[in-house]
Amino acid sequence: MVSSSNTNVSGWFGWVARAIPMLTRYAGLTFFSFLLAFSGFDKWLHFGNFLNTVRQYVLVPPFLAQSLALLIPSFELWLAIAFLIPAWRRHAAISSTVLFSAFAAALSANAAAGVLAPCGCWFSLTLSQSTRPHILFDILLAMLCLTYVLDRSAIPSGGVKGTTA
Repeated sequence: MVSSSNTNVSGWFGWVARAIPMLTRYAGLTFFSFLLAFSGFDKWLHFGNFLNTVRQYVLVPPFLAQSLALLIPSFELWLAIAFLIPAWRRHAAISSTVLFSAFAAALSANAAAGVLAPCGCWFSLTLSQSTRPHILFDILLAMLCLTYVLDRSAIPSGGVKGTTA
């Protein structure tokens, strides 16, 4: 009877040990999807403010500011959807890693040049100036997205056509 109890406990612990990584993975995918969707919609709702923010980035040439301001929210919304579709997750993770790294680079360049501009994240929540925590947050998000790039279990079992799993 003791061994039966131990078997049930180890079976339960085994199930939990298998479930936690899966639940963590899906919680992360949901987090990124929500974050990117909210960010994209918020930029569209406050497009004028976002455009002015993009114009203040020292790395963005003036002739590209409007095009980037149109492209970034659309791209964020596409990434939000892509994180939810198993066949697109790896591509979404790669693209998000690049996107968050570009945000960190743009904010770092502004900080190095002494330009005090809004970060451009969420206009509904804050119009705060870009600070080191904003830069670190973008770097952290890029590194978290990179974990999905490296996580082969985030790709469907059949893999993505044209890639090796």
